[in-house]
Amino acid sequence: LDTHDRVILEGAGGLLVPLTDSLLLLDYIHERGYPVLLVTSPYLGAINHTLLSLEALRSRGMNILGLVINLFGEHRREIVVDSLRLFRAATAGRTVVMADTAESCQVDWARLLREEKP
Repeated sequence: LDTHDRVILEGAGGLLVPLTDSLLLLDYIHERGYPVLLVTSPYLGAINHTLLSLEALRSRGMNILGLVINLFGEHRREIVVDSLRLFRAATAGRTVVMADTAESCQVDWARLLREEKP
């Protein structure tokens, strides 16, 4: 952090993955005060998993920058549409869809990474 303005810390597996017997990834992020850009996909069950993750972040008063829906691969249209509608409502519109590399290059990352609380 001494030489960089921004550092991306990727947590694989979800917020409640244990790093040790007594430390969850969520606890680690919370203790350091890191803002969170949550990434999800539109698979069956993702609405529940994503809303639970948002609730866990909010219950700790954490800074949620936004939500990215990764559309890599094939997904049923109905699930994508429902997911996008619910996620945009749950994040007050702070949801971005990434369909492929070309789209990800068009995302306004500077806006997403502002350390402002919604």
